[in-house]
Amino acid sequence: MSRQKIYQQPSVDWAPVNHVDYVKTLQTKAVPGINPVVPVLINQQKVDAVLDTGVFISILPNEYLKSGRFKSIGKVSNSFDAEGRSDTGPLVVADNLTIGKTVFHNVIFQTTTAKKTILGLQILKQFPHFHMTDTAVTFDPAAEYDCHRPMLLSSDPSANSAYLVFPVVLDQSVRYEYLDSGNIGDALFFEHVPYFSPEEQKQATSFRALTTTGVGTFLAVYRPMTATVDGIKLTGKVQKALRHIPSLIPDFLLTSALLQHGSFYFDFPTHTLCYK
Repeated sequence: MSRQKIYQQPSVDWAPVNHVDYVKTLQTKAVPGINPVVPVLINQQKVDAVLDTGVFISILPNEYLKSGRFKSIGKVSNSFDAEGRSDTGPLVVADNLTIGKTVFHNVIFQTTTAKKTILGLQILKQFPHFHMTDTAVTFDPAAEYDCHRPMLLSSDPSANSAYLVFPVVLDQSVRYEYLDSGNIGDALFFEHVPYFSPEEQKQATSFRALTTTGVGTFLAVYRPMTATVDGIKLTGKVQKALRHIPSLIPDFLLTSALLQHGSFYFDFPTHTLCYK
């Protein structure tokens, strides 16, 4: 007797060109900076979703399971928020996910107690080429970006983390760093540290950031930094956040605030990107 199939292979109905504006109502003072959030349809239900290059399996708040329109295929425990907190929930399959005019079928989501829906690299890297600006994203399968900056994919399945890694010049040193477009704020760079120096403790102030349960408050200090990203010289600040518990999230990240100074062109067939 053959086992009943509970999961069908994913497929995609491609649109020639997809231009999707960010949801402007989410550009709020609660968390300043660029918010790469787009309207999508999940099983024909309207949802606002974060385009997050720091997550692999896309994330869905478990409140959507009440609709009963998702197929469960198991459970998983992952750490994925800014404080490394672990969350457990079923892996589910949505019949369809619509981004602009492109429709994905049989899409896996991790459901969690998070209050936001996240589209991770599991979805984004299926688009051969896409262009992120400070106001919109454009998916164009036939685009020719002529990018030369090497782009790697670093992932940690135990934390559901995946990051696009590429070389940048930070404080005159060449380093491969992680791009996390889901890290929203007004600082170009985000750094986790286990402790502050006595001087930093005096300077530390609370800041607001998106976490698994919405907007939370953390302790942080800022320091200046110069960087060169694909030939563009930037002068900005690093937000050093105090990490109270161990986390598998990288200690240093480039944030979505870089979109205030340029835009990213991702070319997955050639594993390259441009920032200009």
